Amino acid sequence: MRNCGFLSIRRLLLLVGLATALFYAGLLAARPLLSATVLRMPENYEYLAQRHAARGEFEAALEACRREISRLTYNFHARFLEAEVLRQAGRPEAALAALEAMPELHRAIIGRTDVPSRGWSEPRLRARLAGVLWDMKRYEEALDAFDLAYDARDPEADEECLAFAARTRSDAGAEARAWACIPEIVLQPKIELNKLPAQWKPLLDKAPVGLFGRLARVAHSRHYPQPMREFYTRELVLHPQALPSLLNYYCYLDAVPAQANAGEAMNRNQLQRALEKATLALARIEFDPQGRYLSNDRRILFMRNVAARATVDLPAPSRAVALMAGGTMCDGIWPVVSIHYQGRRLGWRYIKVSSGFGVFVLPWALPAGSHTFEVVFENDGSNPVSKHDRNADVFEIRFF
Repeated sequence: MRNCGFLSIRRLLLLVGLATALFYAGLLAARPLLSATVLRMPENYEYLAQRHAARGEFEAALEACRREISRLTYNFHARFLEAEVLRQAGRPEAALAALEAMPELHRAIIGRTDVPSRGWSEPRLRARLAGVLWDMKRYEEALDAFDLAYDARDPEADEECLAFAARTRSDAGAEARAWACIPEIVLQPKIELNKLPAQWKPLLDKAPVGLFGRLARVAHSRHYPQPMREFYTRELVLHPQALPSLLNYYCYLDAVPAQANAGEAMNRNQLQRALEKATLALARIEFDPQGRYLSNDRRILFMRNVAARATVDLPAPSRAVALMAGGTMCDGIWPVVSIHYQGRRLGWRYIKVSSGFGVFVLPWALPAGSHTFEVVFENDGSNPVSKHDRNADVFEIRFF
């Protein structure tokens, strides 16, 4: 009886082993068919794109993204993935174009229930823009995109903001590492602005133009007047002839009482002369007879999404344009203002200034001569409960 039981167990084990072997043999035989089936299943294109990208097979990853987008035009998950693959492949300009095309696509289907879509997220878009602009060494615009994503208080975007900050810390360039201090300060409010980390000192001693102006705006938003004054002064001392530094100092003097200016690094009259010397030309704003925006010769007050036409006469080629601008916040988000020229959007800035005006620079190489362009307010908004209304105020536009 014992032998019979032992033999029964052996037969059972043999049968189980045989069945397992047959199962795996069947899987191997069906593998080509299964692979072809997976390739034909549209919902797997994103997965295939991720697999190809992880192996550095960027063209295959892009092809998978394109197949998914051709299947579902408004699959924003796939479009985000396509932009990320382009960035990883070292094609940031193409990645930027892919990301900047997405808002227009989304606007086309707002309120429609007959069009399938998935994955749209404006905060996520801004976070991805931050990474691409950083790779293009457009650091101030990248930090604007980071701020805009972080201000949305979206959990998914918050994770991407943390990843962006980690990337900036690992950048090898000295200028990039200096700008990388800003995300650290934004993400870690406990960092004392009047006593910045000692390891930042070598970077801040050679800070690029505009960095201390940005730190000053952060100090102003946190109600730290002394660090704000020190940052504006350091900006002027480091770059005494740079137009953005002079304009930043002008904003500072404009924010404090006139009688408090006696001990400052530069008085108002000296500053005005220096500004005239550093400025190539001031833009003139066209009057709008329809009243879509308010303007005088230099200033524009936007109260809704609209484009204001402006003209500049350059006596010599320009390198950049500086907007002195302010605005009001709604639902935690500040105004976005962009510059358009000859039908192309050159760039945008996030006008995050708690009071008064700030300086926002965009690189723009223009030849000498007369040029007409548009200043566009992009994100008008209001909240009837809080009574907040998002508006933009562009005080003046200077070319240098």
